[in-house]
Amino acid sequence: LVGPLLALTSVLVVCGGFLEAFHVRLVTPLGELGQASYSFFGLAGGLPHFSPAPNALSTRFGQVTYVMFAIVIVLCHLLILSIFWLGKVPQRRLSTLATLARTLFAWSALDVVVLSMVI
Repeated sequence: LVGPLLALTSVLVVCGGFLEAFHVRLVTPLGELGQASYSFFGLAGGLPHFSPAPNALSTRFGQVTYVMFAIVIVLCHLLILSIFWLGKVPQRRLSTLATLARTLFAWSALDVVVLSMVI
């Protein structure tokens, strides 16, 4: 039961990344400035457009940080859990893989994504 649930979770994470995650509407006393909707994957591609210098190192660093913590870490955590469940892990690698799984679990939280973008 755990194997199929891990596969289902992985599919839902990838599919959910393409769905609209949030909607931004800018309104001033003079009227509406605009509105936009973003998915997690769409925001990853659109982050440079929010900067006055889209190709600056700081902008690209923020984009890479977002992609790593919002997308890659979550998928890597699911992959490690699948390896635990489906693969035969040698005894000498078990401790290392368990530590990696716990670390990726801690890093795959929404608060880590937000904090990484603020810093």
